[in-house]
Amino acid sequence: MAAMYGKPNRRAPRDIEKMVHTANSGRIHFERLLLHPIRLSLTFTQIWMEANDATEDLPIFQFIRRMASIANAPLTFTSFVVSHVFESPQSLFRIISAHYSSQLTNQIFGILGSLAILGAPADFLGNIGTGVRDFFYEPINGIIHGPAQFIEGLEVGTQSLARGLVVGVVRGAANVAGVVNSNL
Repeated sequence: MAAMYGKPNRRAPRDIEKMVHTANSGRIHFERLLLHPIRLSLTFTQIWMEANDATEDLPIFQFIRRMASIANAPLTFTSFVVSHVFESPQSLFRIISAHYSSQLTNQIFGILGSLAILGAPADFLGNIGTGVRDFFYEPINGIIHGPAQFIEGLEVGTQSLARGLVVGVVRGAANVAGVVNSNL
């Protein structure tokens, strides 16, 4: 007994070595894994396609046929960084997929906001927002300098508000007409 515990055995038993080797087989080690940020611009324009029996039964084709056009939807994905990872390729792929799919889920509203039928709502709101800002800013800036400049600022602000509303509504109507025309 003393002989067994007296000298430390420097080598692990064969069955433990085999278990460790089996448990670690197929795993890969990255000291640092860095996937850089990705920025995409998604555009989808639907064109008329003839229905046939082979494609009509597939759900993906039914979805595409009903989908509206998308114009320059911005998709931005942050970088993926891990250090000292020791995983199987399948497990690492699941982790990376979860990272990017969660970001895609958060950006769904941005894609919906880029639907061509809505006519780029950010552009519409930008035009109106500029008009509203000028409507308040110009008279306030004018009142600082005097009553005549206040009236002038009120005029400039009102013109800017009217211009923003008209441009936003006309562009929106033009986009809706364009989408309806392309989908007929």
